[in-house]
Amino acid sequence: MKKTLLKSVMAVLVALFSLNAIAYDVQVSGIYYNLDVNNKIASVSSGERKYTGEIIIPSSFSHNGTDYTVKSIGSYAFYGCSALTSLSIPNGVTSIGPSAFYGCSALTSVTIPNGVTSIGSSAFSGCSGLTSLTIPNSVTSIGANVFWGCNKLETPIYNTFCFAFMPTTYKGGYAIPEGIEQIYDCAFSGCSGLTSVAIPNSVTSIGYSAFSDCSGLASVTIPNNLTTIESSTFSGCSGLTSVTIPNSVTTIGDYAFNGCSSLTSLTIPNSVTSIGGSAFASCSGLTSVTISNSVTSIGNSSFYGCSSLTSLSIPNSVTCIGSDAFSGCSCLTSILIPNSVTSIDNRAFLNCGGLTTITIADGVTFIGSSAFYNCSELKSVISNIEEPFTFGNLAFYNLSPNCVLTVPKGTKDVYIAKGWTEEVFMGGIVEADNLTSNNYLSIEDAEVCKGRSLVLPMYMSNTESITALQFEISLPAGVTPSKCQLTDRKGEDHTTSYKKLVNGNYQVTVFSASKAVFSGTDGAVLNLTLDVDKDIDEGDYPISLTNIELTTAATQAINPTDVSATLTVSDVRIADVDGNGRVSITDAVAVVSHILGEDIDGFVAAAADVDGNGRITITDAVAIVDMILDGTASANEQVDVEEDVLDPQ
Repeated sequence: MKKTLLKSVMAVLVALFSLNAIAYDVQVSGIYYNLDVNNKIASVSSGERKYTGEIIIPSSFSHNGTDYTVKSIGSYAFYGCSALTSLSIPNGVTSIGPSAFYGCSALTSVTIPNGVTSIGSSAFSGCSGLTSLTIPNSVTSIGANVFWGCNKLETPIYNTFCFAFMPTTYKGGYAIPEGIEQIYDCAFSGCSGLTSVAIPNSVTSIGYSAFSDCSGLASVTIPNNLTTIESSTFSGCSGLTSVTIPNSVTTIGDYAFNGCSSLTSLTIPNSVTSIGGSAFASCSGLTSVTISNSVTSIGNSSFYGCSSLTSLSIPNSVTCIGSDAFSGCSCLTSILIPNSVTSIDNRAFLNCGGLTTITIADGVTFIGSSAFYNCSELKSVISNIEEPFTFGNLAFYNLSPNCVLTVPKGTKDVYIAKGWTEEVFMGGIVEADNLTSNNYLSIEDAEVCKGRSLVLPMYMSNTESITALQFEISLPAGVTPSKCQLTDRKGEDHTTSYKKLVNGNYQVTVFSASKAVFSGTDGAVLNLTLDVDKDIDEGDYPISLTNIELTTAATQAINPTDVSATLTVSDVRIADVDGNGRVSITDAVAVVSHILGEDIDGFVAAAADVDGNGRITITDAVAIVDMILDGTASANEQVDVEEDVLDPQ
């Protein structure tokens, strides 16, 4: 493969450097042009590539009695002219073509006139002597690698529209000016001394490799208007310790965070639908990943070599786990493949030596070659697949010699016929009823105002007698638990506690010393109060429960599927139910109407939950009336509504 790639590269180089002369229409005063006779315009051509010294391009010239206006500098026009020292571009020029000045190593400065609107890819690549250049505000399009190798540029290059290049020698923090809309490809690439960068919300596009190999970059704020994190954007940022991906992002490109070895935890928001190939590969410090339930595909090698990853929740929205997606994640101990997944591609979990348990839901129809190769500690594979299939070569190989395959009742012989034999699963193949547990926790979507608290109920459905439970909850930055209370489903001596873990999640434990069981088989078992920071951005945030363990009265552990929900943070006033900016009797009436089941236009649920208990009841309507009447009621103090907000009309 490497030889083939090398041959391809060499072929391209030979083709480029064999262009000793490019066709041109006319040569006037030492400058070569291609002509558009009909429109009487000219484009500077490379001609015989003999440009040296100082070149002054005229705004117009005459040829055979016709006046031509120079409108562009064509592709490769001055390519490889290493003796070109200075250049004057006339005001009439509107575009500079790809590789126009590629390799002009003696060129020290260029003035791009105000009329230019586009600069092609690699236009100034390899201009190693270039020390200054200004992009006029007329430029609205810049190609890839425009200033690659211009290591002597002394100042950042940008106009009111774009940010194109940062000198690789730059050290310290940098704030991109407000109003910049685009950061172009390779803009900060190789700036190893860059320690922090502030990107304004005006930025809507960041090009590929924009911050690649900025090894000193410890923090970055991604703006809320960004929809795509392009390929290799932060690749090789080995000093990056944390990153917050905003809810506006829908796509994370290939190699986007590849090699960010100091990154320890990651939350992928609900807006993201796809994770590109090798997006987080070699993030060796990453211990936990929360993938939102909007993601449908996990690309090839997405988390390859994340050797510290201990916690992983694959949401029920994912349909495909790509080749090598989690290969080399040696600290993973258990994996639950949800029923939305139809394919587990080649080497998906290769060399995951810490895996002890895998649960595969019924939706899987394909397991590729070496998918679970060398999972040497794997002791239990639970398959819910009712119609087994032939898996790929060495899909299950070098497992623990005690590895047991558990399959649905009545399917063992069919599994053996498809190659799921005791030669592979040497601990044996057993049949079991109800592999899909009827015992599980669940949470619901919630809405809250900035700076408020809410009560998030944890529901449990159970057919078994449950005496204890434990789970981890991942919360967005700016949301923290402050209280954990059991409901009336608890036994006499059930107690609850929570603590923050090193991976940033909170572990909640409910325990009974006497093994008392929870009453009933459905409903909330505990209420977790969450405090929401007043400075958090409004939007949708993922919340998930992972590593869930329910303990039966017979001291058997049940590990149900991970669950997730969306927390919507609103920037509204408490009690301003209709969102018109004031609190009035109309808001109280809207609450009552909502309780009665009416559909109220513009109803703001987060504002209607005045007492913050997670429910909208008549108590909230009464609290609003109290606030209007005297402004001193307990509800008013509780929600901290300012006097000038109240409207007695």
